Amino acid sequence: MSNANHANKLAETASKKLKEGNYRAALDLFNESLKADAKMFQNNVYFFSRRAEANKQLGNIDEAIRDAQRAYELAAGEVYFSQQLAALYRANKQYDQALALMQSLINVHEEKVDQGIRGAEIYDYLEMAAICHEAGKLDKRDQLLRKAAELGATDIDLLAYELLYEDLEETGLLEEFFS
Repeated sequence: MSNANHANKLAETASKKLKEGNYRAALDLFNESLKADAKMFQNNVYFFSRRAEANKQLGNIDEAIRDAQRAYELAAGEVYFSQQLAALYRANKQYDQALALMQSLINVHEEKVDQGIRGAEIYDYLEMAAICHEAGKLDKRDQLLRKAAELGATDIDLLAYELLYEDLEETGLLEEFFS
């Protein structure tokens, strides 16, 4: 069996282990497949994204961020890879980087508004509001929640947000949104 075939089999098995929740085995197999044929995977966005997920699940956030950054670069800012990297920045309390990525997604979604696509943009505003909440940027959070409501966030969207962050009641925003 050639190195490429062997490496590919290892990566396929790693992906299966990842789906099964066996993160340690998945990470070991991803690393082994890279050793078997580094050239094969150096430009594979899915390889780096999946390895980032395995690292994240194992608590290796710095390694997960490095892999997610590589996937993001290879994917030229595709939405999923942007969201994956933003979530890792958030998990690592790198809020400014997470907010910058989410803002770039909003910019992309705003270009699609003319096509009637609103759901993704609302999600991005709610996600940014959650990041601002965690970062202690409450004025910015409130501004983002208002924007999500303006765009048509439903009562369910905002109620789900309230369930995560119970302090909205104190701000008076719930009455503003649900009236």
